[in-house]
Order: sequence, then C-alpha cells, then structure tokens
Amino acid sequence: MSSIIKFFVAPDDEVAATAVEGGPDGTFESVTFGSFDADLALLEWASLLTGRTFDEVYADFASQTALGRFIDEVDVAEAVRFLVSERARNITGHDIVVDAGWDV
Repeated sequence: MSSIIKFFVAPDDEVAATAVEGGPDGTFESVTFGSFDADLALLEWASLLTGRTFDEVYADFASQTALGRFIDEVDVAEAVRFLVSERARNITGHDIVVDAGWDV
C-alpha cells in the first residue's frame, strides 16, 4: 500500500487555517515547533547584551521549558514520523506542539 504525504509550511496561523479547510481527503495534521536557529540567535544577542556567556543564557532559557532543554531537528522529525505512521491512523485535525514544554 502506498501513501501520498503532503506537507507545507505556513507563515502564520491564518494561512494554516485556510489550508486546513481544504485538507486532503478531509484530514489534516500539523506540527508546531519552536526553539530553532532564530531562537538561538536571540540567545546569542542576550549573551552579548548581558555580558553572560552563551552557555549561561542558554541554560537559563532552557530551564524555563518543562523538559529543561530546547528541541532539535530530531524531535520534530520524530513527531512527523509518528503522524505518518500506522499508529496515528485515527488522529486527525490536531496540532502536535513540539517545544519541550515551553508553553506549559
């Protein structure tokens, strides 16, 4: 059995919501993620502005997540891998948030 999997990146929630309305076969999944390069650049700036080392600033911000760390590409890939697997066959219309508990 073959599956066609379509992914897209939306610049904001409004565009994503529009895509949801016309999702393939009436099903739609999304993965929301944070804490990538742009966030690391902000940490670098915070380090420069505060005189603290990057590692100190990183540890401070990471400790504010529920898991005490930031995510990486593997974390997002594993979420997508699950969504396209047979184990997720009954999941539809949800946004899986991969952010190490930043929003908890």
